[in-house]
Amino acid sequence: MNQVSYVNPKTPLKIADFYNISGVFHVNSLKDTPPSFPPTLGVSVLGFTLHDYVEIIFQNNEYTIQSWHLDGSDFWTVGKRFYNLNDATTRHTVQVYPKSWSAILVSLDNKDMWNLRSTIWPETIPGTGAVCSCLE
Repeated sequence: MNQVSYVNPKTPLKIADFYNISGVFHVNSLKDTPPSFPPTLGVSVLGFTLHDYVEIIFQNNEYTIQSWHLDGSDFWTVGKRFYNLNDATTRHTVQVYPKSWSAILVSLDNKDMWNLRSTIWPETIPGTGAVCSCLE
């Protein structure tokens, strides 16, 4: 995601957060737009505020379909080639068609950390994903 391939840290994220262990992860290390530097490895944690709504847009520049899943929380699919804010469907997984985009709206109504990850197995090995953190 945005030139950062997710790697699992040696210390689990929840333990690092609970005991305030520094250096395990940095909140909001991913940028809103893809940077110009080459891909790197890192622990991608997106920080959010409790009771906020967050819109996440997935851009697929490839010729194959992508599928994204948010563990532990559902979301509304509010955009697939056009926006639909009137009667969006609730899901746990969204598909992003080739050379297209999809947008989801997440209601952050409980404190926790959730994996935002690809559901296509070969893409999970090189680190296609991030962690969404809502702890404040």
